[in-house]
Amino acid sequence: MNAKLYFESEKLALQFGGQTIDILLSVAKLQARFTPYPPSEMAWEEAIMQVEDLISPYRDVLKDYRVIELYHAEPLQILANENRQISTEIFETAFAVLAGYRPTRDLPKLAHHATSAAFVLVMREWMHHLGFEAAAIAD
Repeated sequence: MNAKLYFESEKLALQFGGQTIDILLSVAKLQARFTPYPPSEMAWEEAIMQVEDLISPYRDVLKDYRVIELYHAEPLQILANENRQISTEIFETAFAVLAGYRPTRDLPKLAHHATSAAFVLVMREWMHHLGFEAAAIAD
C-alpha cells in the first residue's frame, strides 16, 4: 500500500495507515514567493527551509512507504514516465533546472514558472528527506 498526498490550495493532505493529516504547506504561497519568476537564491533557500520544517516530522511514520501517490498534481505530470511515475532523480534534475544549476536541455518540456517551481520544490524535498523511491501521478 502507498501513502497518498493531496495538493490543495492552502495545505497538503497526507493519507497513510488509515489516517489523514493536514500539512499546513501552501503551494499557492510558495508560488507567490517565486513570483516574479525566476526567484532569487534567497527565495529558494527560504522556501526550502519552510518545506523541510513542515515535512520533517513525518519521516519516522512514513519510513515503511516507498511510493507516494500524488493527487491534484497536474504541473508534475510532464515529469512522469510511461508508468506515470517520477523518480527521486527526476525531481532532483527538475529542481536543478528550475534553480538554474543545470541547463534547460536536461528537461526541455518542463515549464519554467512559479507553479512548476512550487510543485517541484515540495516533491524534491519530500523525496529527499522522507526517503521515498518514487511518486506516482494518481489522477
